[in-house]
Amino acid sequence: MSEDVLSLGIDVGSTTVKLVVLDAQEKIVFSSYQRHMSDVRRKIIAILQEVAQKFPAQPFKIALTGSGALSFSTKTHINFIQEVIASSLSIKKEVP
Repeated sequence: MSEDVLSLGIDVGSTTVKLVVLDAQEKIVFSSYQRHMSDVRRKIIAILQEVAQKFPAQPFKIALTGSGALSFSTKTHINFIQEVIASSLSIKKEVP
């Protein structure tokens, strides 16, 4: 991954939206954990606007996960990874 590209992950759950931005060294440079109050679209947009203000003109590699993310992924053509698989890959990376 290029030094200029950040990784952005969004987990859309039944009650919350979690978002994390990682730099090229996989250090957390931004995170958010918010209740969506059943208005997932509006909450995701609000959090992404905050990210855009913090990282203007920054390219991102994006992935979605969570029970509420599959339909969002389909509509936006953003990569979706099932959350158990995402968790397993992360754990294997940290604890080989």
